[in-house]
Amino acid sequence: MWRLIVIILYLLILCPFIAFAEEVRYGERVVIFGSSAHDMSLRKELDSWYRQQFMQDCEGVSTSSNSIDAVKRALSGDKQQFVYGPNDPFNRKADVQNLRSSLNKKGQGEIVHGWIDADSKGYANFHRERFVWLVLNDKVYPLHTNASMALSRLFDGVPDSILKKAGLVHSYERGKTILDQLKMEEHSFKRFQAGSGGQPFPNCSEK
Repeated sequence: MWRLIVIILYLLILCPFIAFAEEVRYGERVVIFGSSAHDMSLRKELDSWYRQQFMQDCEGVSTSSNSIDAVKRALSGDKQQFVYGPNDPFNRKADVQNLRSSLNKKGQGEIVHGWIDADSKGYANFHRERFVWLVLNDKVYPLHTNASMALSRLFDGVPDSILKKAGLVHSYERGKTILDQLKMEEHSFKRFQAGSGGQPFPNCSEK
């Protein structure tokens, strides 16, 4: 009899958790949330963070455009492709993947960006580095230092005449850089201890 009572009590304790448990995917990472106040607070925090990342990398973007083709040519070292900026004497490059293009909401041209996700090597710290270019009249203009380096160029800003057409303003002031104006982060970091699986950044395959 006492075994039956123990089983009933066990089910009464366990069933509410099972009933309200929900599996949520963030990039390659899966987190199971229960109904506790802690889980609800954590989910709200992670949902907000993930939405911010998704808006940067996936919302309103295309994976196929003439602008992407121009950046691909530049990344491959095609000498026929115009890229603004002096050559890098150290010939540094970056293997940028996941190229996306979107209309420049500030003015003329298209914004092309890609990223590299750092291997966390089994730890809970994750990092996405973004590279952002302006493509105007089939010419590629790096918008920050690492975007230039990826193309074996030194960052020399962007000509004022091009910035004016693009509706952008050159600034190194925190919160006012060109990437800030485009609402993009060059580096996104996240300590993500919850769940299991790989990196938590969006891969843009989400519905």
